[in-house]
Amino acid sequence: SGKDLFDYPPKPFGCSRFPYRISLRQSIKPPDETPGSAVKAKKKPAAALLLRPGCLIFAVKTQIEMTKRMLYRSVLAIAAMAGPCLAAASASRANETVQTYWNDSGARKGLYVERAKDDPNREPTIFLAGHKYRDIGMNCYDLFNCALKFTDDGLRIDLSDSFATLELLKKEGIGLIRFNCGIYYSAELGASYMTDRDAYIDALRQIAARAQELEIGLIPCLMWHYAAVPEYFGEPLRSWGRPGSKTVEFLKAYTTDIVTSLREYKSIFAWEFGNEFNLHADLPQYAQRHTQADPPDWRDVFGTEDPDWRIRGKDILYAYRTFTRIVRRLDPDRRMLLSGNAILRETQYNQYTRDRMTIDDTKQYRKISRILNPGPIETVSEHVYQHGRQFADLGKVSLDEQIAIAVETARSLGKVYVMGEFGAIRGSREEYVPFFEAFLKAGVQLSLFWNFSLRGNIEQSCTPTERGPYIFELIREYKQKDAALHGE
Repeated sequence: SGKDLFDYPPKPFGCSRFPYRISLRQSIKPPDETPGSAVKAKKKPAAALLLRPGCLIFAVKTQIEMTKRMLYRSVLAIAAMAGPCLAAASASRANETVQTYWNDSGARKGLYVERAKDDPNREPTIFLAGHKYRDIGMNCYDLFNCALKFTDDGLRIDLSDSFATLELLKKEGIGLIRFNCGIYYSAELGASYMTDRDAYIDALRQIAARAQELEIGLIPCLMWHYAAVPEYFGEPLRSWGRPGSKTVEFLKAYTTDIVTSLREYKSIFAWEFGNEFNLHADLPQYAQRHTQADPPDWRDVFGTEDPDWRIRGKDILYAYRTFTRIVRRLDPDRRMLLSGNAILRETQYNQYTRDRMTIDDTKQYRKISRILNPGPIETVSEHVYQHGRQFADLGKVSLDEQIAIAVETARSLGKVYVMGEFGAIRGSREEYVPFFEAFLKAGVQLSLFWNFSLRGNIEQSCTPTERGPYIFELIREYKQKDAALHGE
């Protein structure tokens, strides 16, 4: 039943509390709609793939980008031979960029995206106070949530863990944090913002003020869990796309309240809509119930036969546009905007346009990247945890190739590629390195590790003692490598 569905234990990592969370994070394999179609595409020679309509230009442009980035190893080798002094000097220049921002009382607040004037290609670039900005930051899901204490006597605010988290991350060299600027369960919405709005907003203001004192940037994610708001108002999930619904009216009111309350703080670096809404859009419906090996049917995921619960990509798109219009109107500094999408499904375009679980090609990947990061959103946000993915025209590509294609796709749309989440729990330090390397090679300007938890009570997290020490070491190491490679 719907009630049982929402009683499922919370899964803040990636936003879903539903029992199909793991299968949703994994790439969906399409059913064999045409015998052997997917297999044949993988087995075709490279030349045959490139001769397919529309593939040659994209492949050539992508190859040029990948070739340019192959030079990074030579640059790093030179830096290594020059000794630690060069790396230290590069890191110092990067620190000066950030320090200029915090010291300049008249600086434009937060990150913004413009086409770089000193770049002959005029590529879209993230800036901070007039300087190109590059960073590896940290997700801290419960930076705000940990302060909300729900008691029999009502809401109690305790910011001690929030402040301790900020101070610890500052000591470890973290300069940017993404966090849940809201709640997870619908019941929490009723017990916090809806009943004690002033205390709720005051807590957020105090976190923003403390982050500003510590010179840490923040990315608040306003609508973390896609089911919480509709559930609170007793509406189906498709209410995100319905003008006049209580869900949409709350989106407008809450976005207005948060932006007007926090826009004065220099610590607010960007605004993000939500977390991984795209994973739940346009899920398939089968004539006959699928086997366990097939992708999940939306009726199984949402626990209902009511089609109003089958959230569509167009519903999410309406919510994104509503959010961005409000933020653009209220934020005079026009800070950077993010959708908060997970990695786009390998079938996302065909799900959106045809209700088919057919692997997208690179042209379709570009189209759906534009659709699900609309208008004022100047970024293409993804969360990447797997090594590589499939394209219908290229077959299986490696992690390095996947990120290079994603970066080039974003640039071709006039946007910047942002890695909103990566990492999670892995067996050793070495297992994280391929992700750092892939982002470095592809020139990813901004990436955020998932996740730091002070008390270790958020799944897939590092803590001050468990994995945290070598994760912070890796972040510092690759910040230096990035500064040495890009000279910024």
